[in-house]
Amino acid sequence: MRIVSLVPSISETLLAAGANVVGVTRYCNRDDLPLIGGTKDPDLAKIASLEPDLVILDRHENLLADYELLRQAKMDTFATSISSISDMNRDFTELSKIINLELPKFDDFIRLPSRIKVLVPIWRRPYMALGPDTYGGDLLSHLGFEVIGGETTYSKIDLEDFVGRVDLIIAPSEPYKFTKRQLPELGAISEVIFVDGQDLFWWGSRTKVALQRLARKLSAY
Repeated sequence: MRIVSLVPSISETLLAAGANVVGVTRYCNRDDLPLIGGTKDPDLAKIASLEPDLVILDRHENLLADYELLRQAKMDTFATSISSISDMNRDFTELSKIINLELPKFDDFIRLPSRIKVLVPIWRRPYMALGPDTYGGDLLSHLGFEVIGGETTYSKIDLEDFVGRVDLIIAPSEPYKFTKRQLPELGAISEVIFVDGQDLFWWGSRTKVALQRLARKLSAY
């Protein structure tokens, strides 16, 4: 089966499972494969030229308009909707049947009691924060951290509003690359720890290792 993936996490997971991925986005870190644009601006003509049997998208990473155009072009599609490890298990089970390959499942994770409130900024100017109803938020909740964000999945925030409300700021390296240069402004709100953003936002084949790495990184808390 010839597969085009418009989702970096899926590209990585499919390739690890031995799938025949014939096209990926420029964010998938695979320069050895044909690139078909970005997650929000895929080149639909290039996708069609690859003659895929299946195009895979995600409702949180790709645009509905592109999904509809792919359907109008009579291309078979599969759209995941990942906001938690449970969602991933559900969608990977269904996708495994379609592509006749075994994708990873994570049924044995234990969710620790919530004990530490954290803020996870994902952007700066304006500041935006990760919400609890996200894959990254769910991952952290398994480790005993309660994500305190805004009113939506990814909300604009004022940092000052979180003074006294959170015990820790977890600053990831993507989508905005937070570094020690932002330590003065973040540190004025709470203690700060920097983590690999891919551990929070890339799900699938790296989930188990990401949980282990985050657990070690955050073990002092």
